[in-house]
Amino acid sequence: MFQLKDEIVKTIIENTLILTEITNEEKESFIKNVYRVFVKNNPRALWLDFKYKAKAIEYRESPHKELFRIIPKENEIYFMIDDSNVEYYIYKGNIENIVRFIDECIGLDEYYIIYDNFTKLIWWDRSWRITVYWY
Repeated sequence: MFQLKDEIVKTIIENTLILTEITNEEKESFIKNVYRVFVKNNPRALWLDFKYKAKAIEYRESPHKELFRIIPKENEIYFMIDDSNVEYYIYKGNIENIVRFIDECIGLDEYYIIYDNFTKLIWWDRSWRITVYWY
């Protein structure tokens, strides 16, 4: 049976990516902050009730590669992977490692990239669209 977490770990190891997993209390605190800053109420999926109007950027091919245009290479950012609205897996790293991860990982359905200072959230959901939220 396919387990997204196993695929995530395999992708990181096989590609020698520098991504630090956020776990336990730090993970819980991070998720609470994401909801506090970007989401109204408490929907099962973040995208159901964002607080801010978004700027949607549509691409025909490889939208995640356009992240290089949005996010400076030197920024450390959070990468939050949604596993079927049941679990979030959160990693911290730079955009180069995250884009390499997206290229290689099987089973990504929906993910969010959040700036370290919670000023911007970027969402991708397989619709060939990157949606950017900020305040």
